[in-house]
Amino acid sequence: MITDKHREIIRYLQGDLSIQERPYAKIASQLGITEEELMQELRYLKEQGYLRRIGAILYHYKAGINHNALVAWKIPESKIEEIGEIMANSSYTTHVYQRQSHPEWPYNLYTMIHGKDREDCLRIARELSQAAGEDNYTLLFSSREFKKTSMQYY
Repeated sequence: MITDKHREIIRYLQGDLSIQERPYAKIASQLGITEEELMQELRYLKEQGYLRRIGAILYHYKAGINHNALVAWKIPESKIEEIGEIMANSSYTTHVYQRQSHPEWPYNLYTMIHGKDREDCLRIARELSQAAGEDNYTLLFSSREFKKTSMQYY
C-alpha cells in the first residue's frame, strides 16, 4: 500500500534529480531519512509494482535528434500482441500503444520514433515494418511542440 511517506518520495522523484555524485542522498536529506532508507523504500515501490523505473530524459533536439514521427500501423487483431511486443522491444521506439481503430481511421497500433532527419525516420519505419512483417502504416511527423513534461502525480 502506498503511504504518505511514499507519496512524498514520489513527489521528489517527479522533478529533476540534481546533477551530483549522490543525488539520492540529497533527496533523502530533504525527506529527513537516510539514503539507505530511501533506497529501501524505492526497492519496495519497485517490488510492489508501484514504481516501474526511474529514467533520464535526453533533450533530443540538443543531441541532434531533430525529427520524430508517430507511426500509425494497421495490424490484424489476431497479431496485435505479437507485433506490439516486437515494436516494444525495438530500440527505435519510445512509445508503443494500442488504440481502437475507427472506420475513417483504421490504424490500431502506434509507435513514436525519433531520427536525425525525415529520411532517418522513414528508414526506421521501414526497418520496423520489416521486423514486424507488416507494411500497412503511415507516418505523422511532428511540426511543432507545444508542451513536453513528465507526469506530476502528487
